[in-house]
Amino acid sequence: MPCHYYPPADLDDLEEEAESATPQQQRAALQIIGDIFNGTGLAYALMGGMNFFLRGSGRATQDVDLAVSGTVQLAAILDMLNNDERITRPANRMSWLSGVARIFVRIGTQQVQIDLKWQRAEGHGMPANLATASEGIQIIANQTAVRFLSIGPLVKAKFQSYGRGFEGDFTDLFFVCTHATYGGRVRQIADDIPIGKREALLEETIDNHPNDEDAVRYALKLEETSGSESSGSGKGTKRSPGGGAGGGGGGGGGNGTKTTKTATATSRTTQQSSSTGSRTSTTTGSSTMSTASRTTAGSGVSTRPSATSSSSASLTSGMKRLAVADTKTASPSSRTTQPTSRSSASTATAQSSATKTSRTVVSGKTQR
Repeated sequence: MPCHYYPPADLDDLEEEAESATPQQQRAALQIIGDIFNGTGLAYALMGGMNFFLRGSGRATQDVDLAVSGTVQLAAILDMLNNDERITRPANRMSWLSGVARIFVRIGTQQVQIDLKWQRAEGHGMPANLATASEGIQIIANQTAVRFLSIGPLVKAKFQSYGRGFEGDFTDLFFVCTHATYGGRVRQIADDIPIGKREALLEETIDNHPNDEDAVRYALKLEETSGSESSGSGKGTKRSPGGGAGGGGGGGGGNGTKTTKTATATSRTTQQSSSTGSRTSTTTGSSTMSTASRTTAGSGVSTRPSATSSSSASLTSGMKRLAVADTKTASPSSRTTQPTSRSSASTATAQSSATKTSRTVVSGKTQR
């Protein structure tokens, strides 16, 4: 019996009816189309969410997407379906000018939608050779295997659409990355996937499934790396022991904060040390001058290094000139002490000591 044709005006009704199809009905419809293409030798492969679902992802989808060979015109591929009455196909060539032909397969009374995506159409992320990029998987017992896009090409195609905000894309990719068998296959082609998209998937994994972080890291080749090897991802790259990775987003930020805090603490310590040194210098200066005063009073000779040569010269000229010289020498000494002091009280102490020294030298006339 021949197939059915639908005009463009009927497309919306058919799509609405197909929305209620179950996964079992979708599986049956896929088997029918697979048998037809297997019989003609056409290169084809199941792609998209249904491929992931039939492998065990658990995410059902309304779309059944089949990649079909670009070596055959899409019109000729549709003609391969003309002899099955369960199939309803577009009648107008304008319906598949975009490179996608939407057909419907009736299972009992339920319509199932299947999209035939021509290999030469843009934007589908198909491999160049469908025959070598696909594998046969049996989906119904005792039936011939249907061609599935292999994990490598499947994941590459899915990553092309990942990031558009569709939750199903993450679910599918997370499934294969954490699968005991498929994770290793993802790893084999991980270098072909942009690093930014891999890191985005890892970050979403950390946010939603932190316990599976290591499995996803392994599948995407995002294991621990040193800071120099990090691509700036943030959460996308762990820090190695002793290394500071900057990952994609903000992983290096924490380390930077610690460095800033350390630098601040060091600065404060330096300031405190400087302040302490200043206070110590001031106190020591005052103490030294006081000691000099006491020594001079006891022996009649000033022991301050800054005043020694001036005092000796003045003594030979007379005790009166000695007192004047020492008074002038003590004044610069007190001015020198002032800049090192942070307290007006310390300055006053230095000046007072200088005055006492002057008086002591004067009184030393009887002790010469």
